[in-house]
Amino acid sequence: MNFFQSLYTDIGIHRKSNQDSIGLFKASTDRGEVLFALVCDGMGGYENGELASRILIETFENWFKCEFPYFIYDVNFSYEELFKQWGRIIYDCNEKLVQYGMNHGISLGSTLTAVLFVENEYFMAHVGDSRALVITPDKVYQMTRDQSVVAEAVRRGEITPEQAKTDRRRNMLLECIGVTPEIHPLFYKGKYRERDTFLLCSDGFWHNLTDDELIRYLGGRQFKENRELHMRLNYLIELDKTRGEKDNLSAVAVVPYRAQVDQDTEKYDKTVENTSRSGAVSDRTGDTNPVNALPDDLPRVRVDRDTEEGELFTETPGTNLTQSTETDDSETVNLYVPRNSSASGVKPNEAIAKTIGGRFYIMIDEKEVRESADGSSLSDI
Repeated sequence: MNFFQSLYTDIGIHRKSNQDSIGLFKASTDRGEVLFALVCDGMGGYENGELASRILIETFENWFKCEFPYFIYDVNFSYEELFKQWGRIIYDCNEKLVQYGMNHGISLGSTLTAVLFVENEYFMAHVGDSRALVITPDKVYQMTRDQSVVAEAVRRGEITPEQAKTDRRRNMLLECIGVTPEIHPLFYKGKYRERDTFLLCSDGFWHNLTDDELIRYLGGRQFKENRELHMRLNYLIELDKTRGEKDNLSAVAVVPYRAQVDQDTEKYDKTVENTSRSGAVSDRTGDTNPVNALPDDLPRVRVDRDTEEGELFTETPGTNLTQSTETDDSETVNLYVPRNSSASGVKPNEAIAKTIGGRFYIMIDEKEVRESADGSSLSDI
């Protein structure tokens, strides 16, 4: 099995630091391509939460590079032994973080959601309220159980899932690596289907997105390349921010697919490729390879490079978009769009535009704005 994959982390609209850390590690083996994905949501204030989440990512990365190569070729390979190794890592990291916090008089910790894909099976470790979801063509399945106060209240029937979304206790965790000496990780295993999307995400990502939106933009059967998956993941994070999400936002998306390969010439090099991100929002996967074409169903508008400095869009006939703030083309900009360009005194709608590879896509009141044929004007749907 092969995989389309993408990962993205964003500091969000409120926080001064990004305490999330994410990782995506890949190896080619005699058993096919193996993928290891992780999301960790740190907590403990500036730098402390980032430290906790980064330690978990780096420790599991070391396991994948140093111990897993021996493990996968062991004839006695079993999920029991795998979960035993992961449990040891989690307990060791928890003990070290608890001791570090005591020595420095601070509180720090991190959630963990990790999934290993081997052949047609997945193996998963989970602590906290980050989530692993599986997105099929018609449904979103939550694979992990939130270890939080509000999730437990929902399970006991004390509040409804809708009430949980606005409950003041929604950020209170029952389990977190690094906070208390005792920790209770959850482990899962199963078989996955080709072209279903696995999505690992911090709570900042999943708070404000609907299942229908996840199916529409991340349904795995529509993908033909990594960059389209990355664009859609990026788009959902920006959409989440327009809805007021104040937390850091992080996600890793994985879509298994079966490549058409000539079996007589297929060869596997036993090497490891890896990508990981923590803390710094400027170091996002994909930013070094800008994509010049957005997927067809994403709202977008072409930027006019001939405008004067400080101007963002050319005012052409039919355009009802006006600039509100100066920016360079690597930043997010607030824009204002009148409901009726011919009317005066109408309160404008706030919109967000974002540069991706020299083009902007935009949401206005969560409605799409489409590009005209010449790419220079906008129309409000």
